[in-house]
Amino acid sequence: MAVNLSRNTKVYVTTTADDVMTGFTAGDTFEVQVLNGYSFNQQAESQAISLSEAGAAPLRGSRSFNTKLNPVDWKFSTYIRPYRSAAGVGGLVTSPENFLWNAMANANAKDSTGVVVSGVTGTAVAPGGNFTITATAHGLSVGDTALLEGVAVATGYNQYWKVETVPNSGSFTCTNYTKATLGAGATFASAKVYKSALRETTASSTVSFLGSDKNQLYKFGLIFKVDNTMYRVNNCAVDGANINFDLQGIATIDWNGFGTNLLSAPYVAQLASATAVPATASIYITNKLSTTVLKSTIEGTGTGNKTYVLPITGGSISIKNNIQFVTPEILGVVNNAIGYFTGNRDVSGSLTAYLKTSSLETGELLTDILAGVATTTEPQFYLELDIGGATAGVAAGTGRVNMKLPAVTLQVPSVEVQDVISTTINFKASGYTGIDANNASFNLAVPSDLLVTYYTPTI
Repeated sequence: MAVNLSRNTKVYVTTTADDVMTGFTAGDTFEVQVLNGYSFNQQAESQAISLSEAGAAPLRGSRSFNTKLNPVDWKFSTYIRPYRSAAGVGGLVTSPENFLWNAMANANAKDSTGVVVSGVTGTAVAPGGNFTITATAHGLSVGDTALLEGVAVATGYNQYWKVETVPNSGSFTCTNYTKATLGAGATFASAKVYKSALRETTASSTVSFLGSDKNQLYKFGLIFKVDNTMYRVNNCAVDGANINFDLQGIATIDWNGFGTNLLSAPYVAQLASATAVPATASIYITNKLSTTVLKSTIEGTGTGNKTYVLPITGGSISIKNNIQFVTPEILGVVNNAIGYFTGNRDVSGSLTAYLKTSSLETGELLTDILAGVATTTEPQFYLELDIGGATAGVAAGTGRVNMKLPAVTLQVPSVEVQDVISTTINFKASGYTGIDANNASFNLAVPSDLLVTYYTPTI
């Protein structure tokens, strides 16, 4: 009798059709190396019927019915490992976990080719105004993310635009949510448009959540190969990701999600055709090098902006889709989940740091928040985390991940009295709209809560 050992596990994500346990290729199935502690479970719910009556010989029997098969609950952790798809400056910045980032933030598959943009109508599109882009058979729908590459004024968040209208197959309209006035014509002359959350270039790999306002996100399958058995989870969706800043540890992401059903089958040799994690994915990021930027206005550029010095001692950031599965309740059958809907998107977390009283340190941050707590309902801040350090870390060959949260609210920091007094800063990110050069406001209709960018040195 064979037993299965967790140390012999390999995990794959796949775009192959449901229930398919053969025919995997390098183009549709990709290895994701996971840490110890993974799990995948599907539980059935049952209802017990019992009898209880009076008398000298009462009926006391009971009977149990299986009523519902719950969605598959899966979870695992991966290291954050940026690498280049090929040696030298021509290699694209990517990572083994890029598939999961895209599936978490968009309903579309990763777009690696894009469509050439031929021009933009209108001139001097002010913040809040609409502009129309012409492109050959762009394939976009209302609500999609249009990632414009080659737009001179678009850096960071501004590279991603939410499609508002689609007049025809050769044009689409976006709203200028930035603080900059956009020009036309030559500004966009060499641009391309991509419609996935993830874009990999030779400079970086970027994940935007601007296309995440969907009832359902990108669907995929998970395969857990344990010794000579394969377990497949169908119709998966990424529900959450959590990054902990353990200063003594390696940067990791804890992924979790759901699927509709779980299958098992003997191992098939075709799985060996899947794309393996390459040897070039050798960069590991240490949290000890991480840096934090906190500013006192949305986007960190408004009037009266302060930049606080915030060397952290720990913390975490959590991203949740709050997925809810839907299951019918028909009598006489075991009901299975028929699908799911996303709930509210929640990006939040906490940072811990020593309480310091010097200028623009944590003590001044606490003082400023307390000064406005009685009158300010939504204290506006900008938060930026560089996991693995700033650009100097990349030059040294360590790689890094930049996480921008342009519009966050902070709770009043708590104070913990220990040998060294410390403080915990809880935050929650929101979407925002740029108004002019000095002002911006929270906007729940714009899913601009978070931008994730991977960097890695040339190899």
